[in-house]
Amino acid sequence: MNFRIVVYPVAVASVLAGCGSGGPIPPTSDDIKGALQEGYERVIGKGPLANPYRVTEVKDMSCVVAPDKPGFLCTYTATVTVHSAVTGKDEVSSKAVKDIRFVKGTDKWTFCPPMFSEVPECAAKKS
Repeated sequence: MNFRIVVYPVAVASVLAGCGSGGPIPPTSDDIKGALQEGYERVIGKGPLANPYRVTEVKDMSCVVAPDKPGFLCTYTATVTVHSAVTGKDEVSSKAVKDIRFVKGTDKWTFCPPMFSEVPECAAKKS
């Protein structure tokens, strides 16, 4: 009986220790949602009048380590609500997106489509 009590915690600890890959951790759907929203604000501006785009959902997501630059290439479906200044109504749009790069900064993820090459995190070379 004592043998099982000793073996069981050791077995559990061994399994749990093997769960982590030790590699880089990809962004979550919330990380991508925040990075996309910040990307819109970087291009268009902040506030409802300057930026009518609001990222409301990110789903069906998968990410792999980018082969040639820092970060991850992610495929996902984003739902964006756009406020129309003409009609005064919100319009919802969903779009599947493939292989867009996201880079982890010191405190947040950055959306790095090809046109954002001037953003320091996006321009960095893979070490």
